[in-house]
Amino acid sequence: MAFILMMSVSVFAKDNNHVNLDKNMNEFDIAFAAAIKLNSDNPEDDILPSGSKVKKIVPLFDSDENLIAFYVSFNPTGYAVVNNNKLNPSLIEYGRGDKKDIEKIVNDKQKVIYNNPVDIYSNNYVERSLKSEKNLYDFYPELLETDLKLHDEITVKKSEMIKGNRTTRGDGDYGFIDWGDMPSGTYSSQTITSASSTSWITMSDTSHLADKHCGATAATNIALYYANRGYNNLKINNSEIDTFKAVHKIIGNGPVMMIAEGTKQYFKDRGYSLSSSSVDDFSNMKSAADNDEIQGVLLADGIFNWHWILAVGYRQYNSGGDYMRIVNGWDNTIDIFYKVNSGSVWISATKYWVN
Repeated sequence: MAFILMMSVSVFAKDNNHVNLDKNMNEFDIAFAAAIKLNSDNPEDDILPSGSKVKKIVPLFDSDENLIAFYVSFNPTGYAVVNNNKLNPSLIEYGRGDKKDIEKIVNDKQKVIYNNPVDIYSNNYVERSLKSEKNLYDFYPELLETDLKLHDEITVKKSEMIKGNRTTRGDGDYGFIDWGDMPSGTYSSQTITSASSTSWITMSDTSHLADKHCGATAATNIALYYANRGYNNLKINNSEIDTFKAVHKIIGNGPVMMIAEGTKQYFKDRGYSLSSSSVDDFSNMKSAADNDEIQGVLLADGIFNWHWILAVGYRQYNSGGDYMRIVNGWDNTIDIFYKVNSGSVWISATKYWVN
């Protein structure tokens, strides 16, 4: 099986505060579960051509707004609905093209209620004839059961992909742009306080201490930034390396999907209270920067090529073009930009502030 899949996620809800992240699948497991089924050695059955990209990952809910499944669509073709169960990530349905019913609801920016492949509606559809309706697990109770064979198959393939990803930069540079290569023209911009005077740590500085450690590097740089803002106890022995060692004990090696809780724990250990909140679009990213809030951003340029950066500002051109000003984890500078969803895809973002 030629399993070549690029991650290009354009939709993923980040405001599902009721979701228990310990029990639910993450974006990469969802994409993997779908792609394994849609890939085939038989050309007639192979829905995903080599180099296919994940276009959307959309959460699906029951009528009580419990997260029960995920819709995945691929470019150029293919879709699947994946059961939200780490121990049974079965496909409920899949096919070529996309699922029109779900696409329409997503395009209308509504939450998708999914009871089964033919009973799908938005959370705003109030003219339901049945007040008490069956949900997905009423129709397919086996989805609640454990499927260790499928779980183990996905785990093994995922492990093989991670081991094979020898470079942090994946197959490209994530589309990062140096200051001197930015477009000309008029724009509005903002950079958070003290970003230019912070001494950022890079992955090469600590390559002898850790592996695939962009998450730990980003978390360390959040600490170093706030240390430069006056929260001095965040920088251990006035040393970037010592600070990284302490953060890395919490965050660990990658790949890691989330760093917020580990970063908060480090701040708590050093006597400070750190708060965070998700950022789901460029407008909110701008607002966070205007409020002097540093942001951790997860990017992907392949299904297992992803990278944590920090957003320390923005540049928005009057003629069009949205850019984050970033700390990329590879260079000790903020004179680098990322054009949103160009060269790599913005998977998630979180803003941070000290209480």
